[in-house]
Amino acid sequence: MRLLIDPEEPWIGAAPQAPESPTVETQVESENMIVDLILRPGLVPLMQTADNRGERELMLRFLEGLASYLTAAGARAPTNQRIQQIIDETAPLGLKKMVMLLNIGKNPRLDPRDLPRYSPVRPSLIDQALDEVGEFLRIEKKLQVGAIPEQNWNQVLNEVAEYCFRRLEALVASLSPYRLLEFVIAHAESVCRESAYTRLTLATQLRCFGGTDVAMRTSKKMTELSHSALASRFLVEYVAACPPKGLRPVSFNTYDELRVLAYHLINYAMLSDSVRFGLERPQISVLPSGRLGMDGTSWRSALESHSQTYALDQISIAADRFKRHWHIPKPNAPPNELALKMDIATKAEFGQSLTNLICLMRIAVEQGLASGEAVTTMPLSEFINLVAEELACERKEAAKWIDFLSLSPRDGFWNPPHGYVQADLYPWRYGRKVSYYRRPFILRERGGQVEIVWGHRHVADAQSYLIDQCFSGRLRPTSDAMKSLSSELRHSQGEDFNNAVADWFSRQDALNVKPRVKRIGANRELQHHLGDIDVLVGDPRRLRVLVVECKDLSLARTPFEMAHELAELFDGANGKKSIIEKHEARTLWIKKNIGDVVEFLGGDPKRRWSVVPLIAVDEPLVAPHLRQSPIPVLSLEEIKRKWPRLK
Repeated sequence: MRLLIDPEEPWIGAAPQAPESPTVETQVESENMIVDLILRPGLVPLMQTADNRGERELMLRFLEGLASYLTAAGARAPTNQRIQQIIDETAPLGLKKMVMLLNIGKNPRLDPRDLPRYSPVRPSLIDQALDEVGEFLRIEKKLQVGAIPEQNWNQVLNEVAEYCFRRLEALVASLSPYRLLEFVIAHAESVCRESAYTRLTLATQLRCFGGTDVAMRTSKKMTELSHSALASRFLVEYVAACPPKGLRPVSFNTYDELRVLAYHLINYAMLSDSVRFGLERPQISVLPSGRLGMDGTSWRSALESHSQTYALDQISIAADRFKRHWHIPKPNAPPNELALKMDIATKAEFGQSLTNLICLMRIAVEQGLASGEAVTTMPLSEFINLVAEELACERKEAAKWIDFLSLSPRDGFWNPPHGYVQADLYPWRYGRKVSYYRRPFILRERGGQVEIVWGHRHVADAQSYLIDQCFSGRLRPTSDAMKSLSSELRHSQGEDFNNAVADWFSRQDALNVKPRVKRIGANRELQHHLGDIDVLVGDPRRLRVLVVECKDLSLARTPFEMAHELAELFDGANGKKSIIEKHEARTLWIKKNIGDVVEFLGGDPKRRWSVVPLIAVDEPLVAPHLRQSPIPVLSLEEIKRKWPRLK
């Protein structure tokens, strides 16, 4: 089979094809046993969809050509009706799709051009670094084989992290600055593209190949990409802050060594935080092999268990997310009231509006796409002029916005810029104000002029990240205007999530669902003392009442955030009861008043009903994997998967 394209036909930017336009023409060379499929522009609309209708068309024409070959050879051939049946059985219309025809202008993170091939952090180098850590502890720190006292755990872990940083620092210092920044940015771009591609193809891979180990493979790939992304972004941050003056040209092997050191630095620092915040009590010792050993790492086990649950959630929503890649937004949509309020709040928080920052990043993405290169470099003055012209603003305003989104050299990596603290530099913390995510442009001086350098895939990623941080209410604001809006957004999102949970239960058969229950009958104890019940569900088939608390919580990804999540969920803080404690009180009240509750839900109070408490969250939390919860804490996607077997 050969696929042929006529180079004279207008494939790009052509006028829309009429419905009857040919899509694929078939020619058969019986003598040479060749079926030629001549692709026409009419095929493009069929391929640019979130389903496999284009591929079905290709296979239909191929099988028709094959049938004509068989007929000419005097053999029995399937009828057109049988061919259509074969295609419908093997590749029904839907997500069984392997060819993606996308406009990278609308999906810049998927741009494959001019990138080094993606490769994860190599396990062999990780092992080699572990041996070197053991040697450091034995020789420099004089540690003997055996257990390390608990009071020294944090000190040892911090010393190992510091050792990895010093190694990385010395290795970078030995390198030549020539194209080093472009090199580390290009590799970070490769990780960004691989991550976007993995998420894009998850739904279609599931439909094409399936298998019981999909969740495990997905979890493993997401963890691998997360580690690679953290290490590669940190290397960009480090080289931007501390450009070297050495002579040694960078190589792939050197870069791999740097990534492993960055990986261990972040990993040991996170482990140190997990001990510090009480998430982890590993038995740390120097093993006979010389390596640093850690037994009973509950934090890591919790992360692995959580990552599998998270992967299952990603699989559940993959199909809906896949369709968004072909969604065409309405052009020139006027800003809504929330966008205007956000611009006012971000002006107070950042000194510039979110709209201007997003437009600035859009200009950079367009420049990168137009160049076709992995990394874009431009004189800063030229970029300022471009932004000022595109956004119709003063040059000094454009320069201020660019500076807000830029990393630049400083006197030592751990010396934060004016107005920031050292914690803003920690690569093992998320949501940092001085990070490559928050500042996707790099400023450097070369040849007597200041240049600005960026990778357009990462800028597109940072654009989405900034929007999500602002509109999710997770920004950790400092200005009164942003604090007020963030509180309003969290409340609104909580209401939306509450509605989503109630709506899902309402769509299930034979359930009686009551959202936001303030009182039941004449009893006002809920209203006055226990708080509303977010969703109350009567399930007459199984004679049970589900008492659902809905929480739209931020996903905790670091030990610092997980400690806060544990306190909020299980322990309470600042004199406030925990989420679990408050929901247990509501559940107990429901049990004591079960007759009134069942009658309120339209059930038969004479029968024996059970009460099932449940906490629904928008994303899987790590906390329930760290500590046994007396009440199930499940994401909405987990509830869907486990229904109706919830206990």
